[in-house]
Amino acid sequence: MGTLHSQLPRFEHLSDERVMGFIDRIKKISNVKDVSYKDCLETVKLLATIDDYDTKDEQLDSFGYIFEDFISELDEFNGGHKDRIEVLGEIADSIGGVN
Repeated sequence: MGTLHSQLPRFEHLSDERVMGFIDRIKKISNVKDVSYKDCLETVKLLATIDDYDTKDEQLDSFGYIFEDFISELDEFNGGHKDRIEVLGEIADSIGGVN
């Protein structure tokens, strides 16, 4: 499933070359750091999870600002109409308004 605008679904970003390159990088890191491939892969998964949480936090924070602005605009819109309705009510009352 794609996301905002025309972003491709995640699985469409995975080419054979990209997967093979990732496997090679994990092997290299595990050899350089003298840890098992499995432990190295788990560390990469943990880092990706933390990064994903950070990204979602930033996105939610941005949505919070958007919602605050939207609510503020709605309040201004509703407040403006409320004032107009009150003025119309006063005019109606002054000319023997409707009960």
